[in-house]
Amino acid sequence: MLERYFRITERGSSVAREVRGGLVTFVTMAYIIVLNPLILGSFSAATPGPIATCWATSCLSRRSPRSSPV
Repeated sequence: MLERYFRITERGSSVAREVRGGLVTFVTMAYIIVLNPLILGSFSAATPGPIATCWATSCLSRRSPRSSPV
């Protein structure tokens, strides 16, 4: 059923490969959801350096490739 609906073999994959890929993605996202609050919760207002670095990095990474350098 999945093969006919998504035409997986026609696109150069297999159902097993797609299931493994989905499982790896799920486990990775679950790991990130658990780990992120632990990492961010370990910083305090007394040491804003790591938080400022994360903020600056995320702002710079969201820039358009055509925008002028900072």
